[in-house]
Amino acid sequence: MLKIITSESIEQTYINNYEKEYLKIHSKQLLLSIRKVEKNIDIIKIQLSQAKRVLNLINDYGSIILLTKPQDLWIGKTFTRRSSIFNVSTYIARELNDRVLILNLDQHLGIGFLDLMLDAEKILYIDIYSASEDSKKLYKMSINNPWKILNIPLPPGITDKLYLQVLEQLVIRDVVQAFNPKYLVVPLGFDTHRDDPKGEFQLTCDFFHSLGIVLKELNEKINLRSIVVTECCHSRKVLNKCFPNLVAGLLGIDKMYHENEGVPSSLVKEFYLQYFRKVKYIVNKYWFEK
Repeated sequence: MLKIITSESIEQTYINNYEKEYLKIHSKQLLLSIRKVEKNIDIIKIQLSQAKRVLNLINDYGSIILLTKPQDLWIGKTFTRRSSIFNVSTYIARELNDRVLILNLDQHLGIGFLDLMLDAEKILYIDIYSASEDSKKLYKMSINNPWKILNIPLPPGITDKLYLQVLEQLVIRDVVQAFNPKYLVVPLGFDTHRDDPKGEFQLTCDFFHSLGIVLKELNEKINLRSIVVTECCHSRKVLNKCFPNLVAGLLGIDKMYHENEGVPSSLVKEFYLQYFRKVKYIVNKYWFEK
């Protein structure tokens, strides 16, 4: 079963306690800075209300989509960038108080998540992002924090098939089976689509249908409940194709839209294999040998 949650209702008890709830993951100094803008308080209250609804309903549904615009990846414990206000994905993961995998699927590295994960318990964070970021430093984070953080850079220009290989072989076959999470939180950015004006990846709308199917099958096979938190998109046209396909995949029905997948260049394939092998090596050596 699938549930989609929007900002349609706010429960007064959660509004009254917004400061206490916010400070569970963010610092007092950050809260004081953010609430200087009055509308930010309303946004925090709405997102907290949405998060509480997710927590109340997740055990009744196989998957929940949380429709919001949190920009989770840019806000950590003490800092924020690009007007990010509240890391709702991390809040949900911590409040679940069980084994949780946060799988950030976005073009950009989730610097806010990396900051918040260092002292998190029972949460594993995996980030699949564009390798145009600083890969060497991020590999080191994966080595120094086994079973807390795994960074997986992919080359700009990557296509559906190669991206899905990473999900199915590295994330699901290796990590999910070993970590055995009860819940999966997926901050999902649609900026990975090839038509996103600021994007570097070459994913089609078909990828999002495949992603929905993967999440549905995880629920059916190992009872892994997923929470998809919508992230950024710079194009309404992209969102109008990709979001319906994601929903269709989660429901197990045919895709609503179709696009032909491009062919990655030989250079993209070469870099992809390098990154894949390196991450595989890190998983085998620094995770499973310990």
